[in-house]
Amino acid sequence: MEDKKWVFSQLVKNDSDYQGLLAYVCYKQEKDKLASDLRAKGCDEGEIEQRLIQFHDTSLTENQLKKFRRQGLEVMRAITTEIDAEFQKKEIELKENHKNEMDEKKKEYEKKLKKEKESAKKNEKSRIIRNIEEYIPKEKNWFFRSFLWILNGFQSIVAMILAIFILYGSAIMFSDDETKKITIGNFWGRIINIFNNPIPSQEYDFSNVKENLDYTSDTEK
Repeated sequence: MEDKKWVFSQLVKNDSDYQGLLAYVCYKQEKDKLASDLRAKGCDEGEIEQRLIQFHDTSLTENQLKKFRRQGLEVMRAITTEIDAEFQKKEIELKENHKNEMDEKKKEYEKKLKKEKESAKKNEKSRIIRNIEEYIPKEKNWFFRSFLWILNGFQSIVAMILAIFILYGSAIMFSDDETKKITIGNFWGRIINIFNNPIPSQEYDFSNVKENLDYTSDTEK
C-alpha cells in the first residue's frame, strides 16, 4: 500500500522555509473556501468530504504545488513591503524626534555657553582691575591721583590760553598802535598770571578779558 502524501510535507521543506509555510496557508485557505462554497450550494457533508479529498489529491500535483508556493512568495513579499513601510515610517519619526532633541540641546548649550562667556569676561575684567590695583601700592596712589589732577589742570590751562589768544588776537587786529601795545601787555600779563596762580578748574571766568575788550573799544572811540 502506497504511503499517503501530505500537502504540508510537500510544500514546507524545513522550519526556516517561510515561503513553504505561507504556501501551505494558501492551500488551507483555498480548501476552506471550497468547503464553504459547497455548503452554500446545499451539498451534503458526504459529498463535501469527497470533493475535499479530490482537492487534496489534485493539490499534490507538481503544477498545484508550484502555484501554492508562488502564492506563498507573493504573500511573503506583501508582508515584507508592509513591514518595510512601517519600519521606514518609524525610522522617519525617530530621526525627527532625534533632530528636535538635538536642536533643543544645541539651544541649551549655546545659551549656557553665552552665559559662561559673559561670566568669564566679567571675571577677567575684575581680575585685570584687581591686578592693576595690586600693582600700584596704596602709599603711591597719591602720586597717581596727583598726576591725573595735574593732567586735568594742564588741559584747562591750554584751553584758557587758546581762548585768551583768540579774544586778544581779535582785539589787536582792529586796534590802533597805542591800543595794540596796551592789549599785548595785558595779554602777556594774563599768561604769566595763569602760570603763577594755582592750577584752576576747567571752568574759567572770562570777565576780565571782557573788561579789557570793553576798554579797548572805548579807547578806539
